[in-house]
Amino acid sequence: MAAAWQPSSEGLAQLLNLFKASARADNAQHRAIQQQLRDFNAIPDYNNYLVFILNMKQEEGQVRQLAGLVLKNNVKEHWASVSPQVREYVQAALLQSIDDPESYIRATVSSCISTITYIAGLEGWPALLPTLYQMLDSPNVNAVDGAFATLSKICEDSCEKLAADANQQPLHLLIPKFISFFSSPHEQLRYYAVGCVNHFILLYVEPLKQERGNMDAYLQALFGLANDPSSNVRKSLCQAVVMLLEVALDKLLPHMRDVVQYMLRATADEDEYVALEACEFWSSICETKVAVEVLADALPQLVPVLLKGMVYSEEDLLTLDAEDEEDEHVADRRAAGEKDGVA
Repeated sequence: MAAAWQPSSEGLAQLLNLFKASARADNAQHRAIQQQLRDFNAIPDYNNYLVFILNMKQEEGQVRQLAGLVLKNNVKEHWASVSPQVREYVQAALLQSIDDPESYIRATVSSCISTITYIAGLEGWPALLPTLYQMLDSPNVNAVDGAFATLSKICEDSCEKLAADANQQPLHLLIPKFISFFSSPHEQLRYYAVGCVNHFILLYVEPLKQERGNMDAYLQALFGLANDPSSNVRKSLCQAVVMLLEVALDKLLPHMRDVVQYMLRATADEDEYVALEACEFWSSICETKVAVEVLADALPQLVPVLLKGMVYSEEDLLTLDAEDEEDEHVADRRAAGEKDGVA
C-alpha cells in the first residue's frame, strides 16, 4: 500500500528546499518557513510527503528528522481530519523506517507512531502491536531497537489502554516478551524491557499476578539485574522494587533480605540518580506492615549510608549557618537574661 502513492517532483523539491533552508535560517526566516509548512496542511496528501522524506535515506539526516517532527505535530493537530487513504499510507511508511540505521531517525519514527496511537487509540491501528511484537524477534538489531523504542513510548502514553484491552489482551504476549529481554546483551534493550514492564506494576495487570508463571519469572529476571553495569537499568530496577512494595509486598517478602542488601548497595551507588531512586525504598517500606521486622537488622548499616549520602547545596549550607548563628544569639540572650535575674 505504501508504494501505491508517489509524490510530484515539484512538490517534493519545494518541501526539501524548505527543510534545508530551515537549518540555516535566522529567526524571522524560520518563522516564515514554519508558516509555509503549516499552510501546506491544506494539501490533502501533505503528510504523505512528510513521511516520504522521512524515509529518504539518501537525504541529510537533519532534513529527514525535521520532516518527521513536522509530521508528528501534524498528527497531534490534524489526524482526525486526515483521509483514511493518507492514514494508511503514513502508517505503512512509518513501519518501513522503524529499522533505520540512524538511532535518531528511529527515535523520530517511534515518536510519530506513539503519537498516532495516543491520538487515534490502538484500535485505529490494529496491525501495529502484532507487527512490533514480531519485530522483537528480528535478527536486525536496529529493527529490535526501533520496535522497542516504539513500544516503550506506547507503554508510557497508553498503558491504561493496553491494560484495559480485554479483547486482544496484548499484555499476555508483551509482558513475557519484555521479561525475556532482561538478559539481553544490549544495554538499551534491557533498559527498554525493564521500563516497559514498570509502566504496568502499579496497575498490577493480570499477566503480572500469575503465581507460577510470569511473576516468578519476572522477579527472577529482575533480581538478575542487581549487578547490571548500566546505571539506567539499575535505576529502573530500584523503581520497580519500590512499586512492587505497594502492590505485591507478599511476593517480595521471601526475597526481602536480599532486596534490603541490594537497596543498601544501591543507596550508596556512585550514580546519584540510582542512589536517589534507592532512597525511595526506605521511605516506602516504612509505610508497610513489615517495616519494623525488615529494618531492625538493617539499621546499623543503613544509617551510616544515609548520613554519608547527605549532600547540601551552598544555599542549604548558608541557611544552616544562619540558623546556627541565630541559635547562638538566642542562647546568649537567654544566658544574659538568667544572669540578670540572678543578680
